[in-house]
Amino acid sequence: MKIQCNDCSGHYALRTGKYGEFGGCSNYPNCNSTIELHDLVFKFFIEEGIFVYKWQKECYKCKEEADVYSYFLFYQLEKLDESYSAVHGLGIGDVSWVDNYLKNNISTIKDYYSNAINSTYTANTCHHCGSLQGKNYVVDDPHEIMTELFHEKSMNKFFHSRIRVKDTDFDLRDEFSRIFSQM
Repeated sequence: MKIQCNDCSGHYALRTGKYGEFGGCSNYPNCNSTIELHDLVFKFFIEEGIFVYKWQKECYKCKEEADVYSYFLFYQLEKLDESYSAVHGLGIGDVSWVDNYLKNNISTIKDYYSNAINSTYTANTCHHCGSLQGKNYVVDDPHEIMTELFHEKSMNKFFHSRIRVKDTDFDLRDEFSRIFSQM
């Protein structure tokens, strides 16, 4: 996917400069337009939306099949630049704007307190017994979808829904600013 340049008919491509990554116009040196990385990412998700995926995992407690939901922002960002293929983060529990949307729309996604990390985070719960499924257990290490996600790049069969992002979603833009300035 290409994000249209603000100044010409070109598009922004990921570039690396002395201050880090940014979007630079594909028509450089004829066009010197640039965009900060977090703004490029925000524009990408305005165009693309944020994809939510759903798959099944056996609940560790009741042994029933539980629905698991997450987003994989870096997986989607591969469409912007293939360099994101080496990065697998940014799923449920990582971006509060998206997590809040999911908590408001999917009853089995809730905030839980973890003694292990001494903090509250957003996670999946089993719709049969209500037990916490945990971020690491189901999202950071998703055995059931690992091949499709990281090797075959064929997540379409797990697609659940698309969260629309608007240019007025300033809280998400601010989160992207925080996240991508640390990269």
